Amino acid sequence: MHRYLALLAAGLLTTASPALAQVCMGVPMATGSTTALAGITFPDNANSFGIGVTHKATDEIAVGAEYSLTSYDDFLGTSVPSSHTFAANGSYEIPLSQPGAEADIAVCPNAALGYTSWDEASAFAIPLGVSVGAAFAVAEGAALVAPYLNPQFVWARASADGVSDSETDFGFAVGANFIVSNLLFGANFSKIGDGDGTFGIRFGLMF
Repeated sequence: MHRYLALLAAGLLTTASPALAQVCMGVPMATGSTTALAGITFPDNANSFGIGVTHKATDEIAVGAEYSLTSYDDFLGTSVPSSHTFAANGSYEIPLSQPGAEADIAVCPNAALGYTSWDEASAFAIPLGVSVGAAFAVAEGAALVAPYLNPQFVWARASADGVSDSETDFGFAVGANFIVSNLLFGANFSKIGDGDGTFGIRFGLMF
């Protein structure tokens, strides 16, 4: 089952989590605005490309949806099928800093539901996290830097060849975004349980 958790880590922690559009997830947004994100992550022997969109529905609530395609290296000369992950996510922002403070600081309970299809196997995952992040101005206010940390508990259920099994584990995502005007550039690192960590880069457009 750790094989499936590693797959879900690539699909959820490295694409879903960064798309949560709030201060505590490294994407500070105004209420009513939307952010489109794209990124690539580098799991072991694979590459994962993801796209997502998130809407800041209220001062506290952000919701989003995402898709990622993970391509695997050949194994002993045999082609390995790609996997497809679809996810929906949401978070609730709790500000910790006072209005007018030099840095915005917030904590966000967050959750996602992901479904992965991989050849004849499939898996569901539910990550539950509580993230903390900040956003502060640099270059005399011309840009923002927004670091964040999101520890998570992950429940996953995988099915293959008529057999299903469930597993739980702990993970985290940590990263930072650099924001100029309505453009976003960032990097992140994520890890679940004893699996190898995964590095990723991303860019986005806020509107």
